[in-house]
Amino acid sequence: MKKKLCMILVTALTSIALFGCGKETTQCDPVCSEEDYCGGCGSSISGDVEYLETTDPEAQTTIIYKDGSSFSLYSDATDILKVFGEPESKCEYGSFVNNVYDGFTVEYETTNGYPQIDNIVIENTDFEANGIKVGTTADAISDVLGCPSDECESDGTTYLYYFYDGFTLYFTIENEKVIDFTYSRSVCDIEDFETEGETEQQ
Repeated sequence: MKKKLCMILVTALTSIALFGCGKETTQCDPVCSEEDYCGGCGSSISGDVEYLETTDPEAQTTIIYKDGSSFSLYSDATDILKVFGEPESKCEYGSFVNNVYDGFTVEYETTNGYPQIDNIVIENTDFEANGIKVGTTADAISDVLGCPSDECESDGTTYLYYFYDGFTLYFTIENEKVIDFTYSRSVCDIEDFETEGETEQQ
Protein backbone atom coordinates (compact mmCIF):
# COMPACT_ATOMS: atom_id res chain seq x y z
CA MET A 1 0.00 0.00 0.00
CA LYS A 2 1.09 3.58 -0.57
CA LYS A 3 2.50 5.90 2.06
CA LYS A 4 0.19 8.85 2.51
CA LEU A 5 0.84 12.41 3.57
CA CYS A 6 0.65 13.17 7.28
CA MET A 7 -2.31 14.38 9.34
CA ILE A 8 -4.60 11.39 8.89
CA LEU A 9 -5.13 9.38 12.06
CA VAL A 10 -6.50 5.92 12.84
CA THR A 11 -10.21 5.79 13.62
CA ALA A 12 -13.01 3.27 14.06
CA LEU A 13 -16.39 3.85 12.43
CA THR A 14 -19.14 4.99 14.75
CA SER A 15 -22.93 5.05 14.64
CA ILE A 16 -24.98 8.01 13.36
CA ALA A 17 -27.10 9.72 16.01
CA LEU A 18 -30.83 10.36 15.65
CA PHE A 19 -30.62 14.05 14.79
CA GLY A 20 -28.55 15.93 12.18
CA CYS A 21 -24.98 14.79 11.70
CA GLY A 22 -24.36 13.98 15.33
CA LYS A 23 -21.92 11.14 15.89
CA GLU A 24 -20.37 9.61 18.92
CA THR A 25 -16.93 11.06 18.37
CA THR A 26 -14.20 8.54 19.10
CA GLN A 27 -10.66 9.10 20.33
CA CYS A 28 -7.98 8.59 17.71
CA ASP A 29 -4.26 7.92 17.87
CA PRO A 30 -1.46 8.55 15.38
CA VAL A 31 -0.54 5.67 13.09
CA CYS A 32 3.11 6.71 13.04
CA SER A 33 5.41 9.57 13.85
CA GLU A 34 6.18 12.43 11.47
CA GLU A 35 9.76 11.21 11.19
CA ASP A 36 8.74 7.85 9.75
CA TYR A 37 8.29 8.98 6.16
CA CYS A 38 9.17 11.82 3.84
CA GLY A 39 5.77 13.47 4.19
CA GLY A 40 4.76 12.19 7.59
CA CYS A 41 2.49 9.38 8.66
CA GLY A 42 0.08 7.17 6.79
CA SER A 43 -3.60 7.73 6.10
CA SER A 44 -5.17 4.61 7.55
CA ILE A 45 -8.44 3.60 9.06
CA SER A 46 -9.84 0.50 10.69
CA GLY A 47 -13.21 -1.12 10.26
CA ASP A 48 -15.66 -1.08 7.36
CA VAL A 49 -15.86 2.06 5.26
CA GLU A 50 -19.17 3.85 4.70
CA TYR A 51 -18.78 5.22 1.17
CA LEU A 52 -20.70 8.33 0.17
CA GLU A 53 -22.12 8.88 -3.30
CA THR A 54 -20.55 11.17 -5.89
CA THR A 55 -21.34 11.68 -9.56
CA ASP A 56 -18.23 13.67 -10.54
CA PRO A 57 -15.01 12.85 -8.63
CA GLU A 58 -12.97 15.43 -10.55
CA ALA A 59 -15.38 18.25 -9.71
CA GLN A 60 -15.66 17.03 -6.13
CA THR A 61 -11.87 17.23 -5.72
CA THR A 62 -11.23 20.49 -7.62
CA ILE A 63 -9.43 23.19 -5.64
CA ILE A 64 -9.59 26.84 -6.75
CA TYR A 65 -6.73 29.26 -6.06
CA LYS A 66 -7.43 32.93 -5.28
CA ASP A 67 -6.33 33.98 -8.78
CA GLY A 68 -8.97 31.70 -10.34
CA SER A 69 -6.64 28.90 -11.40
CA SER A 70 -7.65 25.43 -10.32
CA PHE A 71 -6.42 21.87 -10.05
CA SER A 72 -7.91 18.56 -9.04
CA LEU A 73 -6.82 15.40 -7.30
CA TYR A 74 -7.13 13.94 -10.80
CA SER A 75 -4.86 16.54 -12.44
CA ASP A 76 -1.43 15.70 -13.78
CA ALA A 77 1.10 16.78 -11.15
CA THR A 78 3.12 18.55 -13.84
CA ASP A 79 0.14 20.84 -14.48
CA ILE A 80 0.45 22.13 -10.92
CA LEU A 81 4.16 22.71 -11.45
CA LYS A 82 3.36 24.80 -14.53
CA VAL A 83 0.96 27.02 -12.55
CA PHE A 84 2.87 27.40 -9.29
CA GLY A 85 6.44 26.85 -10.39
CA GLU A 86 9.10 25.15 -8.34
CA PRO A 87 8.12 24.25 -4.74
CA GLU A 88 9.63 25.88 -1.68
CA SER A 89 10.85 22.46 -0.60
CA LYS A 90 10.76 18.95 -1.95
CA CYS A 91 11.44 15.48 -0.63
CA GLU A 92 11.25 12.00 -2.09
CA TYR A 93 10.48 8.57 -0.70
CA GLY A 94 10.95 5.86 -3.28
CA SER A 95 8.66 6.76 -6.19
CA PHE A 96 6.76 9.30 -4.05
CA VAL A 97 7.50 13.02 -4.18
CA ASN A 98 6.24 15.79 -1.88
CA ASN A 99 6.21 19.33 -3.29
CA VAL A 100 5.66 21.87 -0.51
CA TYR A 101 4.39 25.33 -1.45
CA ASP A 102 3.22 28.25 0.66
CA GLY A 103 -0.15 27.06 1.92
CA PHE A 104 -0.40 23.70 0.23
CA THR A 105 1.45 20.46 -0.38
CA VAL A 106 1.12 18.01 -3.25
CA GLU A 107 2.24 14.41 -2.97
CA TYR A 108 2.50 12.50 -6.21
CA GLU A 109 3.85 9.18 -7.46
CA THR A 110 6.15 8.87 -10.44
CA THR A 111 5.45 5.21 -11.23
CA ASN A 112 5.34 4.38 -14.96
CA GLY A 113 6.41 7.92 -15.82
CA TYR A 114 2.99 9.40 -15.04
CA PRO A 115 2.99 11.80 -12.05
CA GLN A 116 -0.29 10.76 -10.43
CA ILE A 117 -1.33 12.94 -7.49
CA ASP A 118 -1.99 10.98 -4.30
CA ASN A 119 -2.64 13.78 -1.81
CA ILE A 120 -3.27 17.51 -1.74
CA VAL A 121 -3.10 19.30 1.62
CA ILE A 122 -4.45 22.86 1.93
CA GLU A 123 -3.29 24.99 4.86
CA ASN A 124 -4.28 28.61 4.18
CA THR A 125 -7.18 30.75 2.97
CA ASP A 126 -5.85 31.21 -0.59
CA PHE A 127 -7.63 28.03 -1.69
CA GLU A 128 -11.27 26.96 -1.79
CA ALA A 129 -12.91 23.63 -2.60
CA ASN A 130 -16.64 22.91 -2.66
CA GLY A 131 -17.13 26.31 -1.02
CA ILE A 132 -14.90 25.21 1.88
CA LYS A 133 -11.63 26.86 2.90
CA VAL A 134 -9.42 27.24 5.96
CA GLY A 135 -11.57 29.07 8.52
CA THR A 136 -14.85 27.47 7.39
CA THR A 137 -16.96 26.21 10.29
CA ALA A 138 -17.59 22.53 10.89
CA ASP A 139 -21.34 23.13 10.48
CA ALA A 140 -20.75 24.68 7.06
CA ILE A 141 -18.89 21.55 5.94
CA SER A 142 -21.92 19.45 6.86
CA ASP A 143 -24.18 21.91 5.00
CA VAL A 144 -22.11 21.44 1.83
CA LEU A 145 -21.04 17.78 2.00
CA GLY A 146 -23.61 16.28 4.34
CA CYS A 147 -22.84 14.01 7.27
CA PRO A 148 -19.25 12.72 7.38
CA SER A 149 -18.53 9.02 7.05
CA ASP A 150 -16.69 9.20 10.36
CA GLU A 151 -15.05 11.55 12.81
CA CYS A 152 -12.71 11.31 15.75
CA GLU A 153 -11.08 13.60 18.28
CA SER A 154 -7.57 13.84 19.73
CA ASP A 155 -6.35 16.49 22.19
CA GLY A 156 -9.14 18.89 21.32
CA THR A 157 -8.75 18.51 17.56
CA THR A 158 -11.56 16.94 15.53
CA TYR A 159 -10.99 15.06 12.29
CA LEU A 160 -13.85 14.66 9.78
CA TYR A 161 -13.66 11.92 7.14
CA TYR A 162 -15.66 11.77 3.91
CA PHE A 163 -15.03 8.47 2.11
CA TYR A 164 -15.94 8.13 -1.54
CA ASP A 165 -15.19 5.33 -4.00
CA GLY A 166 -11.66 6.21 -5.13
CA PHE A 167 -10.95 9.29 -3.01
CA THR A 168 -11.31 10.68 0.50
CA LEU A 169 -11.72 14.17 1.96
CA TYR A 170 -10.26 14.86 5.42
CA PHE A 171 -10.82 18.00 7.50
CA THR A 172 -8.93 19.04 10.62
CA ILE A 173 -11.07 21.15 12.97
CA GLU A 174 -9.97 23.30 15.90
CA ASN A 175 -12.25 25.74 17.75
CA GLU A 176 -15.06 24.70 15.38
CA LYS A 177 -13.14 25.87 12.29
CA VAL A 178 -11.08 24.20 9.56
CA ILE A 179 -7.33 24.62 10.04
CA ASP A 180 -6.40 22.40 7.07
CA PHE A 181 -7.91 19.82 4.74
CA THR A 182 -6.58 16.93 2.69
CA TYR A 183 -7.83 15.35 -0.52
CA SER A 184 -6.51 11.81 -0.90
CA ARG A 185 -6.72 9.24 -3.68
CA SER A 186 -7.64 6.34 -1.44
CA VAL A 187 -7.88 4.89 2.04
CA CYS A 188 -5.23 2.42 3.22
CA ASP A 189 -5.81 -0.56 5.43
CA ILE A 190 -3.98 -0.18 8.73
CA GLU A 191 -2.75 -3.79 8.81
CA ASP A 192 -1.11 -3.42 5.38
CA PHE A 193 0.42 -0.11 6.40
CA GLU A 194 1.90 -1.47 9.63
CA THR A 195 3.27 -4.53 7.81
CA GLU A 196 5.02 -2.30 5.27
CA GLY A 197 6.44 -0.10 7.99
CA GLU A 198 7.87 -3.09 9.82
CA THR A 199 9.38 -4.44 6.61
CA GLU A 200 11.09 -1.15 5.72
CA GLN A 201 12.65 -0.80 9.12
CA GLN A 202 14.30 -4.21 8.99
